[in-house]
Amino acid sequence: MELHEYWHLIVRRRMILILSTILCTAVGLTYIYYATPVYEAAGKVLITDAPAEIGLGGSARSRDLMLSAIGSRSDPLMTQIEIMQTRPLLDEVIEKLHLVDDSGQALTARALRSRFSFSVQPNTNVIRLSCRHPEPEVAAVLINTLADAYIRVNGEMNRQRARAAKEFIEEQLHTQKMILDSTEAALVAYKGDIGSISPDQETQLRIGGIAQLETDLMRLESKRIGARAERRDLQEKLEQPGARNSSLFSHWRSALERVNTEIASIEAQKGSLEAKIAARRRELSSLPAQEIKYANLLRDREIQKNHYVQLLSQYEDFRIQEAANISTVKVVEPAIAPDFPVEPNKKKLVVLAVLGGLMVGFGLALIREYLDDTPRSLEEIRELLPYDFLGAVPYMKKHTPLYSCSSDQAFAAESIRLVQTNLKFSGVLSDEHNMLMVTSSQPGEGKTTTTINLGVTYAELGKKCVVVNLDLRRPAFHTILGRTFEKGLTDYLVGDASVEDIVYTHDVEHLHIIPSGTTPPNPSVLLANSHMNDLMDRLRAEYDMVLFDTPPVTMVAETLSLAPSMNGIVLVVDSEHSSVRMLKQMSAVLDGKNLSILGFMVNKAERGKRNGYYSSYTQES
Repeated sequence: MELHEYWHLIVRRRMILILSTILCTAVGLTYIYYATPVYEAAGKVLITDAPAEIGLGGSARSRDLMLSAIGSRSDPLMTQIEIMQTRPLLDEVIEKLHLVDDSGQALTARALRSRFSFSVQPNTNVIRLSCRHPEPEVAAVLINTLADAYIRVNGEMNRQRARAAKEFIEEQLHTQKMILDSTEAALVAYKGDIGSISPDQETQLRIGGIAQLETDLMRLESKRIGARAERRDLQEKLEQPGARNSSLFSHWRSALERVNTEIASIEAQKGSLEAKIAARRRELSSLPAQEIKYANLLRDREIQKNHYVQLLSQYEDFRIQEAANISTVKVVEPAIAPDFPVEPNKKKLVVLAVLGGLMVGFGLALIREYLDDTPRSLEEIRELLPYDFLGAVPYMKKHTPLYSCSSDQAFAAESIRLVQTNLKFSGVLSDEHNMLMVTSSQPGEGKTTTTINLGVTYAELGKKCVVVNLDLRRPAFHTILGRTFEKGLTDYLVGDASVEDIVYTHDVEHLHIIPSGTTPPNPSVLLANSHMNDLMDRLRAEYDMVLFDTPPVTMVAETLSLAPSMNGIVLVVDSEHSSVRMLKQMSAVLDGKNLSILGFMVNKAERGKRNGYYSSYTQES
């Protein structure tokens, strides 16, 4: 379909669109009126950095604690959001506020979780918590209670982490104390074996320097192991499916760059320290053998002593953290009761209802158009009926059967006169004594009204005209003319009346009427009577124009049997009620019969409707 065809579709089916839009809008307004308002309260919490997890050395026994610390740095905000939605935390809120469902039972954690939503504020460590509830005060209380419960849980988690680290360091301290004591004992034993030995001050300084350098080297190795583990974790995150769609992708990538830089720096520092240690050891190699061994024992003691002091310092740090019970979550914006509901969104719902109504209406219009068997345009009728187009009578809102005589229907009257003019120029009708048949494909297409009004136009021209009702099954002359008739055509055909008895005059000069008469049981047989031929011969001789209103040509036999006797045949098509199937059938019935078909005319045509029947007609006329 082209754009103008869609427009004509909308015009034709406008009532469907209007009713659908009204119905959907009414449904939307009803929902808005009866829907329970839902309020949304929101608060914000700040996630601060966790207390520093100090490296515990490069031994295998310290690796698990280091990886635990590194893991806590991965996706911190998303981790916190997941913890906020855990069942134990939600159960604590339910128990504290005594929340129940509609049946009076304790609210489930899943039901409460569905009321919350969480989001990370861009480029910050702030998490926005929101909660929806029919009561605004309850929504605010739920947010604040959840935040308080999470702060408590977060503090407890930090305390447990500090306690675990402290307990681990206690084990390290015990082990390191044994190593230190063993080193001291070895030193004392060696001195006892070789007697009194006292390195000079320069040698002692060299030994102390080597011990400090090796302690620094151990610390760098610990940092390098941690950094490599963190790099491996970040690489796995960046390589997992859908990583690029994650809101943390840029954070992971920048963190990986930072870790790579840190590892490169550690490697450089480690290389420098190893070179310095090697140089210091070469300086000690010039000493006597006893002094070298004694120097090595002193160095080992200093290294273990430094390591022990470092562990002792870390132990005190974690002991303080455990006692402080510090939370890394801070409420920066408590929730308050909202003033206005977020649901239902009245403006949005009304707009959606109207748009939905239009879409549903358009869909129904397309379905109705697809199922509609009426011709959609003059071009389509021409394809079905390969005859001349005689004209179109416009649709009349106020139906007037004798519109050719009404001053209120001047447009329609002029239209039927144009049809009569087109018949004049058909080249088939003579100036006098013509018989014209008017028929259609099915009942209700306006052929009787057309026949009578066409007769009026001929009478107005001064021609003596008679209109004969041959539709004996569904006579309508009395309805259209607004009068009763005592006798008619059937009375003449059965011999109960003369021609003079069945011919009636009309208010329009020169116009006469022959009604159908009493409805017979066998119209086809009656019209085949010889009296009918006599009547037709007499009417042709006495009148300039004889118009026959006949039954639909597709439904009865008498119309087709009388057609060869006519000077011309006019087909009537109703733009509102004609059927494509019946028009095809009418064309097939008339095809090959060598009948004088003058053309077809369209009833109930409206400008802008049916792809412009009337506008098409006026252009051609």
